[in-house]
Amino acid sequence: MSFTASVNNTANALGTGSPSISVTPTGPIFDNTNLVPGETVVGSPPITVTNNGDVDVFYYIFADWREAGTSSPRQAQILADRLLVTIQTTPGGEILFNNSPLSALIDQPTGGRFLASPDSEVLLFSVTLPADTGNVAKNIDLTVDFNFVAQASP
Repeated sequence: MSFTASVNNTANALGTGSPSISVTPTGPIFDNTNLVPGETVVGSPPITVTNNGDVDVFYYIFADWREAGTSSPRQAQILADRLLVTIQTTPGGEILFNNSPLSALIDQPTGGRFLASPDSEVLLFSVTLPADTGNVAKNIDLTVDFNFVAQASP
């Protein structure tokens, strides 16, 4: 019989991380119910996204829009298809969503936006009602919530 030796690798610890983000402000950044064709409004104040978790995250932005006032859901769809949204990091940084319909702001940016823990970044939102909109969008109101969702990997 031959001699043997053994060694133990002990006390290994494994656990899971906790992705968490917050945005400020949580209140409205737009309060303009009188847009006219050709007008652009900039959300104020800008939105700060903060990674409060203990792991790096990828976050995504969604627009949850719906009719407001006396507008019907179909009318709100007409307006959401015509309002063009741009989301850009500030100051003067990367464009995350470029002049695209509000109705298309789903799961953006494609692939998620990386945000290391415990970093934060500032986003500037702008909305344009194109000059060629015409009367089809006249006297329509909608309400929109911008939702942010984070996950630990894309």
